[in-house]
Parts: sequence; structure tokens; C-alpha cells
Amino acid sequence: MSLIKAVFLALLFFSACLPSLKAESHEQASEQRPAYFCYFLPPKGWDIVDPRTLSPRVQISFFKKKSEGFCPSINLAIEHVDISQSEYLKAVKNIQEADRANRWRHLGKVHTTCGVAELTEIDTQSDWGPVRMLQLILVKHGNAYVLTAAALKKEIPQLYREFQTAFRSLQITEDLISCIPQMERRESLKTVENQLMSCCQSMDAQEAFLDLAFQEKHWIPFQASILKDYEDMGAHWQFLVLKDLQSQLLSIKKTSAPEAESTLEADLSP
Repeated sequence: MSLIKAVFLALLFFSACLPSLKAESHEQASEQRPAYFCYFLPPKGWDIVDPRTLSPRVQISFFKKKSEGFCPSINLAIEHVDISQSEYLKAVKNIQEADRANRWRHLGKVHTTCGVAELTEIDTQSDWGPVRMLQLILVKHGNAYVLTAAALKKEIPQLYREFQTAFRSLQITEDLISCIPQMERRESLKTVENQLMSCCQSMDAQEAFLDLAFQEKHWIPFQASILKDYEDMGAHWQFLVLKDLQSQLLSIKKTSAPEAESTLEADLSP
């Protein structure tokens, strides 16, 4: 994926949020930040689906372009649950088997980066012929994480290795930056994020995001840096980092001059 194309795709989230920035309160922006982040490594060369077109539970989706017909895809859905993984699997089985048009079966367990998940298979029909969906299910931290890969049944053998790699890469973390393997790169990203936060403290964060000067001088260069310097972390991780930092920045309240002086005095006091 070219850098220009990646920047455009990452900007989709920001563009979708612009109309609601003025109406959204600092408290609402802060509450939107999840306790845990979940991401996976999509197959190389696959495109991201416009986030604005996804259903509420689907966090992100990727697809492989084709000239015609059913495009292979893979998406991550997250659902809040209060049952165990085995109970959730039974519920999924009951739902799928209730539809006689589908053929469902449990394929076994898969070891992912964040735990042992269940792998299932669903065969169904489409306008382009038989379709097979491979569904990875992991219940953790009160959430059901469901990674679904779909393609025409006849194309599954050629795509199975890519799907398997994506499934095994599933990661759940409280801190996205901590997933970067090199300490220097982690510290570098933290430094840049702190600089952006300091910049937003001197102005109203929501007004800053609507300001072209802020976009051109700070936000767009930061996006370009994430997409270029952290390409190895995958498009999903990059998307979450940008989305999370935007949420954090929007929750920052402008620091007035008296507040700033008070803070400085407190820092300097013995």
C-alpha cells in the first residue's frame, strides 16, 4: 500500500468525525477510549473498508480487490458478553444451525498472540456461488472478539495461509505503543504524542482539529509518520493508534494562564 493511499485511508476516520466535533463534549470523548485494544495483521496488499460503512460491532474490515465477483474479506467484530468462551461458542452454534441454508462446524482451537481461540467454519450461498467463512472466536476481558474471513469456497485453499496468519496475529493490549518491539521506537512515539498533547493544551482541542494550520503543521505529519515509520505494525494497529490519539487529544481541556501559573508554582514548590 502506497504512503499516499494509506494517509487517505487513515484520514477517513478523521473526516467522519469532523461534523460531530463541536457537539461532542470533552467527557464524551474521554469515555470513548476502550480499556483494551484489539488488532490483527491483515494480509499485505488488502484495502481497508471505509469505517463509515461498517455496522456498530464491526471495528474494522479489509478486502482483496477483484475485477468482479465476491471479494475476499476479513473483519473484526467485538461484542460485550458476560459468558464464557465455551458458552459463547454454543450460542453461535445454535444460531448458525437454526439457519438451514448454512452449514456450520467447529474446526478446533487456534493459538493466537493473546490466547487460545476457537475456529469455526460456515458454508453458505451467494449470488457468485458457494461462500465459506472461517470465524475465530476469543472471549476475554468481558468481550467476545470475532475475526471473520470470507471468500468463495473454491478460493479458500489459495487464501488459507493468509487467513491463518491473520488469525494467529490477533492481539489484545491495554497499551498499543507497548506492542512495538523496539524500545527506541516506543520512546520516540511517546515523545511525539506528548508534544501533540502539549500543543492542544494551549488551545481548545476541538477547535484545533478544525483548524487547517493545526492539521497541516501537526496532525497530518503525525499521520504520515505513523504510516511510514510503523508500517511493520500493520494497517489495523496504525488505524487504532491514530484513532486513540485523536480521542485523547479531544479530551484535553484548554489550560488557562492562571491554571498554568498555578501548576508551575506547584511543580517548583519544595
